[in-house]
Amino acid sequence: MYNKKKLGSVIKSHREAMGLTQSQLAEGLFVSFQAVSAWERGKTPPDIENICRIAEFFGVSIDSLVEQTARSYFIGVDSSGSKTEMVLFSDKGEINRKLKLEPANPNDIGVKACCEALSVGIDTLVASGCKVESAFLGITGGFSGDNAQKINKNLSSRYSGKGITIYNGNDCVNLLACGDDPLNSIALVAGTGSTVFVRKAGIDYRLGGWGYLFDKTGSRYDIGCEAVRAVLGQLDGFGEKTLITEILERELGTDIWSAIPDLYAKGKKHITSLSKTVFEAERLGDKVASKILCDNIDRLGLIIKTARQRFGIDAEIVAKGSLFDEPRFLELLTERTGETFRLPELPPIYGACVECLRLNGITADKEFFEKFALDYKTKTFV
Repeated sequence: MYNKKKLGSVIKSHREAMGLTQSQLAEGLFVSFQAVSAWERGKTPPDIENICRIAEFFGVSIDSLVEQTARSYFIGVDSSGSKTEMVLFSDKGEINRKLKLEPANPNDIGVKACCEALSVGIDTLVASGCKVESAFLGITGGFSGDNAQKINKNLSSRYSGKGITIYNGNDCVNLLACGDDPLNSIALVAGTGSTVFVRKAGIDYRLGGWGYLFDKTGSRYDIGCEAVRAVLGQLDGFGEKTLITEILERELGTDIWSAIPDLYAKGKKHITSLSKTVFEAERLGDKVASKILCDNIDRLGLIIKTARQRFGIDAEIVAKGSLFDEPRFLELLTERTGETFRLPELPPIYGACVECLRLNGITADKEFFEKFALDYKTKTFV
């Protein structure tokens, strides 16, 4: 596997060193000017026969010509609601270095702080000495409002002088890239927040993902909030008696009334963690907990159904998120939606790397997957 963009750059470099125009090179190789132009722009790679001609024309060996494109290095980033993972990898699937950092959702910490946090990681990876060509950043909150444009502008200005092209999007793109068809896929993220993403003919669309203040899409945060509401409803006398009360207060270490100030102070992350109390109560047969889970799953089902109808896509749903750590969640989700969900063998950071390659005109093949999987499982995060 070679990088067609890099090969195009090598061809251009040899041509310019000989003082030739694209037309003159085309004449010497008995091909069209358009073919040479496409090669140099990395749009269409030369076939084997033309690679042989190019090597002979420039007076270099085929091995030498291709070897110059044999290693290209890139950065893949997956920043979810709970953490940020970064890897420096080659187009052969080799992982040079792995980093694990704090989450960098621009909706939570602001675009400036998000860019600063990501820059720390990128700088650390670049310092390893490998010449990085580009980075793809899949960031939770990366598509909200004009975040994508602001993040790209900020980071591109930092790294363009180092020859690094910055591509950025939402972390759901990382999941979409794990689908069987890189141009047509559907993905579900169900964790701190929940979002459905669709890629149709290479164009990405989002349903949900509006942030915890406005979303009502069956996320861990939603379930955690409803756990607290159920307990408060029981306390006030209008809600049903529920096992969630005992379990939640045990988790909080105090009664719900005394815990309210702390819940407000600690905010989203703390409330999200309380979702586990609903799963525990549901396992014990609690009807209130069962209704909370079913209502939230039905909201997710509605978004999935809407995505199917709106975009006419029938691809298998690729899924990720901390809710899938709960076996009961996947069981109920499958039962109530009638859908099949595939949890990728590798985490979403793999999708970020596949997307980075795709944007550079490279297809991640079986060998890439196998090498990446081996390195990811055996190399330690810094």
